[in-house]
Amino acid sequence: MTVPRLSILVVDDERAVREVVGDLLREMGHAVVLAGDGEEALRKLDEQDFQLVLSDVRMPKLDGLQLLDAVIDRHPGTRILLFTGYGTIQDAVAAIKRGAIGYITKPVNFPALVEEITRLAHDLSLTSSGAQLMNEMLRRHQEGLPLSRNRHMNNLVQLTVSRIAESQASVLISGESGTGKELMAALIHRFSPRRDGPFVKLSAAAIPESLLESELFGHVKGAFTGAVRDRRGRVAEADGGTLFLDEIGEIRPALQAKLLRVLQEREFEPVGSTRTCRVDLRLITATNRDLPAEIAAGNFRPDLYYRLNVLDIHLPPLRERREDLPELVDFILERLCRRAERPLPRPTEALLTRLAELDWPGNIRELENVLERCLLLGREEQLDLKHLPEDYRLNARSGRNASTSLAQLAQLAQLTLDEAREHFEHGLLLRVLEEENGNVSACARRLGIARKNLQIKLKRLGIEALGFRAGRESGRPTQER
Repeated sequence: MTVPRLSILVVDDERAVREVVGDLLREMGHAVVLAGDGEEALRKLDEQDFQLVLSDVRMPKLDGLQLLDAVIDRHPGTRILLFTGYGTIQDAVAAIKRGAIGYITKPVNFPALVEEITRLAHDLSLTSSGAQLMNEMLRRHQEGLPLSRNRHMNNLVQLTVSRIAESQASVLISGESGTGKELMAALIHRFSPRRDGPFVKLSAAAIPESLLESELFGHVKGAFTGAVRDRRGRVAEADGGTLFLDEIGEIRPALQAKLLRVLQEREFEPVGSTRTCRVDLRLITATNRDLPAEIAAGNFRPDLYYRLNVLDIHLPPLRERREDLPELVDFILERLCRRAERPLPRPTEALLTRLAELDWPGNIRELENVLERCLLLGREEQLDLKHLPEDYRLNARSGRNASTSLAQLAQLAQLTLDEAREHFEHGLLLRVLEEENGNVSACARRLGIARKNLQIKLKRLGIEALGFRAGRESGRPTQER
């Protein structure tokens, strides 16, 4: 399989390490530049764009963590992967929480490095599954083909491409979790006059409330404990482009007022600063909440709502557009198989029929999770009903939201008590993961079990918590795993 070519900056104060890693990456076909410390790396980052930085943690002058902070501030489109000795793994884990995409231990396991870079190359070349799907929609639009088999969805996307994208007005996208709100926002930006500017994404639900103001508007050095340097916020990063703010209903009223000022006056002050900054951006927001109900409850400002809701797009849930399932299944399977470097199986008609019978309360995100589990269970040339997780085979109409009791389940399928208990646990864990956006720690607290025990259960049942993360495409971690 051809590996997409990446531009990579390798940073390590050990000359032998950086040269060996650099040679290996060049043999894979990547464009590689070397740097001996963090300061040299920053100079090279200012001179040219890199998709990926591989950096040691412990270096003189500017260490890997300081380099990480600088990359996030000055080059937000660049990803960073860390090299670390066994004694500094704790530093690497802390770095992941600050924005690194992972770490590799020293001495370097070169086959593991090749595997990791190959995976990243495919992921970064696509940016996300949504980006690939958006490119397919672009191709169909240019060829005059329908963008969806569902008439309502097709008309909605055609209207977005032809009219809504051209406007400068704010857009509010509503719909259930997992319906593709971020994809729609990206589509609007792609066809807008701002297409050459930045497209900046932020999920309000993925950032602690205490940090959200700084994340949005930036801060100056000394503004609060831990603010050791000035930092630009997402609003400033989106200058000249589009800011997509997901889960807008999670923002507290004080921040709502600052956001309203951005929309009305195009200005703001970073946290701790008296300097007013001007900004030119288009704001697209999304929510799965009933904002008029939030207004009635006093949780959301009506003046901000009217500013956000100049143009309204409501995305239908997957259960209302079942016609699109065959193409969505093909698209998701192709992406998952490309990532896993395995042959692409063909779904049988029986499997597609059963998938069309499900209600999909988690929408496309849930569909992707189920198909990934099917691939783990099946290695044949075809995916059939036998590869579906058991709970999806037993309750075709209502999916994992079935309210059937354990006794009813046992009677229905002649399950043993252990099988019925496992079936119930599987459905319960899926629901809690969905409601907690894939946060394993929060799920463990809610279920009253140890986090390690929950991880063991998830592994045994074949459940991947990552598939339930709300901020997964944002380019930054949304939770610990």
